[in-house]
Amino acid sequence: LISAVTVVYAAAICWALTATPLVPRDLLLCGALMLCTAATVELTRRSGENVGLVRDVYAVWELPLAILLPPVYALVVPAFRFALAQYRVRRVPLHRRVFSSAVVGLSYASASVVFHTIQGTGFSSVVSTRVGAAWIAAVALAGIVQWAVNTALLQPAIKASDPTVRIRDMLLARDAVQNDVTELCVAVLVTLGIAVSPLTIVFAFPFVTLLQRSFRHV
Repeated sequence: LISAVTVVYAAAICWALTATPLVPRDLLLCGALMLCTAATVELTRRSGENVGLVRDVYAVWELPLAILLPPVYALVVPAFRFALAQYRVRRVPLHRRVFSSAVVGLSYASASVVFHTIQGTGFSSVVSTRVGAAWIAAVALAGIVQWAVNTALLQPAIKASDPTVRIRDMLLARDAVQNDVTELCVAVLVTLGIAVSPLTIVFAFPFVTLLQRSFRHV
């Protein structure tokens, strides 16, 4: 499974890179969100990375990438995040980081495809687009798809590493569900704000740092 997911991930990146033109505005937004991701990794380094399934807030920065930019950005940025975590937070077997990057990248790429298909925008940038109730609902649905794909790909790997673990207890416990729902809601709001103005990132970051700290105390 790990090899298959990784191969599909690498193939998806190669296809997306060749099919996506690089637009300066997209690169600037991606760079800003990557800086936020890097800062969040640094917060994780200070508090420590939990062993096992980690609850975090990276969706707040990665869902906007999947929604507002072509899928290639959603595919590539998780690899940057996990590479930074490997270097700055905690060294783990490299294949685990690679697999995690593949799972997260493919899940956000799936969210991107779902959103752009619903909205009929193709795979071009949709920054500063016109938003409404249907647009927000499509963002939320894309976020749910991301969670579902991520969970579906992780379950076999978790079970294989520890056959005694109960996936349902791990993923569907009350605290876990509350964290996931909170993360999704904040990610949708930040995506909406960035669609109106990328300056939203500046005001979102302090709130996200508080959310990250609260997750660490759950």
